[in-house]
Amino acid sequence: MVPEFAEVAFKMNAGDVSDPVKTQFGWHIIKVEDKRTKPVPSYDNVKDQVESYVQRKAQAEYIGKLRAAAKIERLDKK
Repeated sequence: MVPEFAEVAFKMNAGDVSDPVKTQFGWHIIKVEDKRTKPVPSYDNVKDQVESYVQRKAQAEYIGKLRAAAKIERLDKK
C-alpha cells in the first residue's frame, strides 16, 4: 500500500468516506467498510520463521564483516 493511501485509510473509521487522495497511481476516494485487528500469532506457529530470520541475519552480518576485512587482489588484470 502506498504511504499516501495508507496514511488516510488507517486514520478513518468504519463507514467513513475520504476526500480525494492523490498517489503515484492517480486520484482515489477511500471508503472504509470495516476494520479488524489481526490476531497475534502464537509462538509455536511462528517459531520456525523466527529461527530462520535470526539465522539469516547472523549469517549476513558475519559475511559483511568478512567482506569488510578481506583483502582481494585480482591477478587477471595487468
